[in-house]
Amino acid sequence: MKGSSSASSNVNVVLDRIAHLLDLGRAEEALGALDAAGQGGPAVRNARGVILLRLGRPEAAVDVLRDLVLPPGTFAISGDTPVVFCINYVLAFLLAGRIGTGVELLKMIPEQTHPAVRRLADEVRVWRRALPWWRRLLLPLGAAPARPFRPADAPGTLWYPAGKENR
Repeated sequence: MKGSSSASSNVNVVLDRIAHLLDLGRAEEALGALDAAGQGGPAVRNARGVILLRLGRPEAAVDVLRDLVLPPGTFAISGDTPVVFCINYVLAFLLAGRIGTGVELLKMIPEQTHPAVRRLADEVRVWRRALPWWRRLLLPLGAAPARPFRPADAPGTLWYPAGKENR
């Protein structure tokens, strides 16, 4: 049990460093620090996805985050998947311009009443309303929007395995 606590503590130290670098707007350096740390696991995989979102590489983030949200062989988001993973995955699709997929995934998140889910749903709703009516009609068909979706805050949230607030 002690080894597990120590491993969690080491991951938290790495995540704190990544959070600090991201707060400073140094995503490229954060990616290097994550690689150098040699840590693994869901929290580190999520951190890599967040860094890729901050670097403006949402398609790469989709690939990194996919297995955290939709493990191989599944087609639905499990109720025990952390909401942070789900939100980051949805954001990756939205930022990649794959709005229809992002909106559908947002609807699939089991915890629809979670504040982060509601906040993102509200942001998408406001963004859609600002589009011309004919663009809104084309979105479900996969048409690229005239104006890209941009979240109000820097995209992505780090997830801490236990005992710390997500950032």
